[in-house]
Amino acid sequence: ITHELKKVNHVKFVTALSDDSYKLIADEFNLTLERLLTYNDLVRETQLQLGTRVFVDAKKNKAPKECVTHMVEDGESMRSIAQDYGVKVVSLYKLNKMAFTDSAKPGRELKLR
Repeated sequence: ITHELKKVNHVKFVTALSDDSYKLIADEFNLTLERLLTYNDLVRETQLQLGTRVFVDAKKNKAPKECVTHMVEDGESMRSIAQDYGVKVVSLYKLNKMAFTDSAKPGRELKLR
């Protein structure tokens, strides 16, 4: 294993290294590419950026107990917020009664639990 395993919300993840790909990480952790993409709320392989958090376990439906809400900042997306807290994107939308076509608006307070 070349990646250091870490956890957020009791979910294992690694941080992408230079020249990484989702396929390389999937192979390293004996996962199918499709499963890894599902864990990371991706529908197709995209270019993996250095430093990206890549989950190798299924994310949770809610954030940790100490993380009740999140104030959206410029540049954040529903997916990036979900990745920060180890929460499924679909759960984040449901918790906030948002349509899947809605985006994270700066200044909005999102429920995480």
